[in-house]
Amino acid sequence: MMSRARRGGRRFRIALAWIAAVLWAFPLLYMLLTSFKAEADAVPPSLWILHPTLQNYRIVLQQQILHYLEDSAIISVTTVAICILVGVPTSHIIVFGRLKRADNLLFWFLSTTLLPPVAMTIPVFLLFRVLGLLDALGE
Repeated sequence: MMSRARRGGRRFRIALAWIAAVLWAFPLLYMLLTSFKAEADAVPPSLWILHPTLQNYRIVLQQQILHYLEDSAIISVTTVAICILVGVPTSHIIVFGRLKRADNLLFWFLSTTLLPPVAMTIPVFLLFRVLGLLDALGE
């Protein structure tokens, strides 16, 4: 049997987890509810939907969203395939191979994890612009 203190601590952790889940899910719920509002009703923030409408979804579906989704799927699948084709043999060599300067390589791996991903956004964008890869799939 659990003691009262343990049960109280467990209940507290469960309540804390529920509060965290609600705080995490609230923006998603708010965006979903706002998507069913007309443009005039969405401007003053509120949770209540006075006149629900599907007009926003009609507008999105009349545009070329399927084309954009297809482009995103092609890019995602291609990126994953390239990462797997390059990453699996490389990781096999790093783990099982004999490298002359393994300490330097492992230090480089560790140091790159300290770099925030946002810091690479502008250099990658500039590289894509120089290589002509911006909006290249949509043409």
